[in-house]
Amino acid sequence: MSTIEPELREELQRIAADPALFCKGFFDLKPTQYQTAFLRDTSKRIVLRWNRQSGKSTFLAVRALYQAICHRKTLTIIIGPSLRQSMITRDKIEDLINMIPPDVRRKIFRRILRTVIVTWHDSRIVALPNSEHLLRGYTADLIVCDESAFFDNDHTRQRDISGDRETQGIRFQPGVSGFIVI
Repeated sequence: MSTIEPELREELQRIAADPALFCKGFFDLKPTQYQTAFLRDTSKRIVLRWNRQSGKSTFLAVRALYQAICHRKTLTIIIGPSLRQSMITRDKIEDLINMIPPDVRRKIFRRILRTVIVTWHDSRIVALPNSEHLLRGYTADLIVCDESAFFDNDHTRQRDISGDRETQGIRFQPGVSGFIVI
């Protein structure tokens, strides 16, 4: 495990208290009121139904990175109807990672692979297709289901991939403004 300098560790602890502050501090993004509400929402299950081009992918990527960077040894799973769709969301995460200054990025991330991203303190983000054979065996802290309206069979039952942990599930699909917490 690589080490983090005390100054960076203090900054991470400061912004870990608020995902909206994390968003502004790391990526210089200024979320709208509804995006901020989503970032700060601590509900166990969240469904996003926002307009097209309203920042769903970007703010899901921020939320996944917040989970991985600010919480030790967590697992975030990104699930799409196909691996290709999961990779689109994963690529958005990498776009955000590339906004972090290179010297800081090298200290925070140990590995950035095509389907797996690993942080300095062993948190992981994994992109997978919606397949019962590939989802089994994971114990996730955060599950992001992309384009869930296009899932043929819903293999993402939380009891199958969340184990005994209090898992947070976020699903998004095209729709009307705002988000619905269920």
